[in-house]
Amino acid sequence: MSVHTIIGRCGPSDTASVSVPKNTTVMELDLFVGNKKLGFRISQAVDDIVKLGIYPSDIGVDLLVLAAIIQAADTRVSRSKESQDSWTREFVLYVPVADPKLWSSCGSLIVKMLNFLTGDKWKIVFREQVVRHKSLPEIPLIRPTPVFDVVSLFSGGLDSFVGAIDLFESGKSPLLVSHCSDGKTSTSQSDCFVDLQREYGCGDRLRVWLSVQKKMLTGSESETTTRA
Repeated sequence: MSVHTIIGRCGPSDTASVSVPKNTTVMELDLFVGNKKLGFRISQAVDDIVKLGIYPSDIGVDLLVLAAIIQAADTRVSRSKESQDSWTREFVLYVPVADPKLWSSCGSLIVKMLNFLTGDKWKIVFREQVVRHKSLPEIPLIRPTPVFDVVSLFSGGLDSFVGAIDLFESGKSPLLVSHCSDGKTSTSQSDCFVDLQREYGCGDRLRVWLSVQKKMLTGSESETTTRA
């Protein structure tokens, strides 16, 4: 079984030394696009959040960065080729964040969650963003009031659909958050959301288009399962 180390980098000027485990496959992932904006559609997600009247903090954007690096590992390292049992892979992730101490304090919980959800073995090291991104929006003096009062994940599957119904029935107005990927999943999410809108006439939806292209990581075949 190969151990795959993925180092998140903040642009070409981020050359800080990273001490990686021995005998691992090392892949570097540049998180920046032009003008120090965050790639993988993270900046687009931030813009879409702002349209809903929400202005994310550094911590919120760090969460999107963490999600993108996890998605890169999960979808760009083959289970059949890189594991001894055709399933379990081993990852070490170096994630650049604004406050490494804060994130490190909850790192063990994140690892426990990922190990449980995926059946893989994860280790996450939070490192300081040596180059600051420019994806945070300016917060206006007067902000619109969001039309929702709770946030709920919305995958297009039965579990989250029932969860949304429970929230509406309890008098809540949820913001339904979906990760957009393949066409069938996106269609299911849209159909379910239309039905909820028709029945309850309230609520809103945020579609997050995190995506990691195949060419962005080399060293392994892609993976079609998406447990993470």
